[in-house]
Order: sequence, then structure tokens, then C-alpha cells
Amino acid sequence: GDVLAGVRKALSEFSSFGVTNCVRVMERYDEVEQSEVIDEMVNAGVKGIVLTPVNNESIRMKINLLSKQGIKFVTINTDIAGTERIAYVGSHHTKSGFVMAGLLGVIAKGSILNLAVIKGEESNLAVARRYKGMINTLSKDFSNIRIVSEIENEGRDDCSYDQVTKLLRHQEDFDAICVLGAGIAGAIQAYRAANLRHHIYFFVYDLIAEVRQALLDGVVDATITQEPFKQGYDGVQLLTRYLAYGQVPNMQLNYTNLSIVTKYCL
Repeated sequence: GDVLAGVRKALSEFSSFGVTNCVRVMERYDEVEQSEVIDEMVNAGVKGIVLTPVNNESIRMKINLLSKQGIKFVTINTDIAGTERIAYVGSHHTKSGFVMAGLLGVIAKGSILNLAVIKGEESNLAVARRYKGMINTLSKDFSNIRIVSEIENEGRDDCSYDQVTKLLRHQEDFDAICVLGAGIAGAIQAYRAANLRHHIYFFVYDLIAEVRQALLDGVVDATITQEPFKQGYDGVQLLTRYLAYGQVPNMQLNYTNLSIVTKYCL
């Protein structure tokens, strides 16, 4: 939602310069649907596309083919390797995994901490890199933290709710949960419904409305934010300046800041 708000803000500002646009929101990371949406935009005559890409070979090939044909791409929120996109705007996802591991290390204080990890779809490169960064840091610096459960939630709230509900029936097996991608609202809902007798540490990413309330209620202990509004805003701005004025982005990789937020920050 915040990424989209940034996109719309930038589009609104550039509309006075005669820039027209179309916006499509996908519910899932599905390469077939994304390919069809890109084709629709190309057929509508767009000169450039700001995209949260599915990490799939067919999408990679399409971006490279269209780039050669003069349609330019900027990726936001998550990237895709091996493409001719002119820039990426978003979090350094491997580093965001480092931050999660460090946060868990602070909580554990050198003691054994059993961790349940909620992962998303493999086609989401952001989550895959975040997971790898966290795992590598835990292995290197925090051997006292053990991953005792890994769950795929398909990036969906309903799936996340079902999986976390099952997980919490065996809450004696772990001390903390971290959600690495989408489906956060469903995980929070399942935690609330479980009505646990003791608190399990709960860590997530981003500051959507459900996370904000869960922080205030003491359900979520901390979230890692990644300036989502800036991701959407800067992505549109970079592409528009390139198309309208020929301004090549100073950097291909434009990383947003990472921050740890607790309820005391709100």
C-alpha cells in the first residue's frame, strides 16, 4: 500500500508535464499474469514500465527483449537479476536479512533461541535474498539461534493464517517467529486468535496498518522498515526523468534505508 501511494504521488506530480499512465496491481507473484499485464501495457503504447518483478526466466527474457525495442524498465521493491532494467529502487534485501539476524541475536542474549520462520514464494527475489542474509548471519554470528520450523505461506494472508495457526498448536517448541515476506496480516490474526498463555517473540517487515496496531498491542515486538513510499515515488521519478529528459540514473542500485521500529517509536 505504501509503495503504491508513492507511485501515485509521483504520477500525480508528473501529470502536469503531460505524462499519462496506467497502474495495475497483482495479488500474487505469478509470472503468467505478470507477462500478460506487461503485454497489455505494451499494446497500450507505454514507453516505460515501473515493475515489481516476478523472479522468473520468462519475465527476465521479456524485460530484455522489450528493452532492446526501446521500452525501458525500472524495478521497485524487489529486483530481478540479469536484465537490462535501467535502475532498481528498494531495500538491500540481503542486508535486511542481516538486520533481522542481529535483532534476534540481541533478544537471545547468547542463550538458546528456537526460531520459526515464515517464508514466501521462491519467485520473490526479495524474500529469497532476505532469507539467505539472515541464515548466513545466524550461522556466522549466532549459533545459539536454531531454526526449528520453516513454513511457506505463498505470500498470502489466508495461507499464512492457516500455517501459523497450526504452528502455534506446538508453541512449546519455539521461542520466536519471524515473517520474512507478505502474509503478515494473516500471521498476526492467527497469533491473536491463538490466545497464548505466554508471549512468543514476533518479528516482521514493514509498517502496514495491521503491524502498527500489533506493535501498539504488544503482539509484534519489532518490525524492520524499508521506506516503501520512497521506493514507489523514486521508481516513477527515475523512469520519468529518463524518458522525458534523457536523465540517466546516477546509480543502477538505489537502496532505501533500513530501520528497526518498536511500539516506542510510534
